[in-house]
Amino acid sequence: MKGKRGLVLIVIAVLVVVGGGLGALRLLGRQADAGQVAAAARVVETVEAGHFVTNLSDPMRERFVEVTVQVEVEGEGAAASLAERQAVVRDRILYVLRSTRYEDLCGGEGMANLAAAIRQALSGVVTTGRLLNVYFTDFIVQ
Repeated sequence: MKGKRGLVLIVIAVLVVVGGGLGALRLLGRQADAGQVAAAARVVETVEAGHFVTNLSDPMRERFVEVTVQVEVEGEGAAASLAERQAVVRDRILYVLRSTRYEDLCGGEGMANLAAAIRQALSGVVTTGRLLNVYFTDFIVQ
């Protein structure tokens, strides 16, 4: 009788360990799936802000800049929100461009500094989601 009782206890212990292991695997699998769903739900889009040709802020000489600007946004509806406010977006970009000096655009950091200034100017325009980056697809300074 003691032998059968010990065998039953061993079988129960094995079932508890196997059941707990399967339950843990199932729970971890659900957490991994939730992480994959969250990563897949991240919406990143690029919106064309427009093509701009305008004078630079250079009182000694007539200089101009010609750029095409792309804006990268993240979030559901962020691109549509930005497109709806196109007039404000263009106005802010033109303001930054016209207040920039030729010297500000020279050198390796010129484009990066201009992109940062535009990103700062547009930060309040994006009301849904968030603005990630500003890219130039055309860039000419004369």
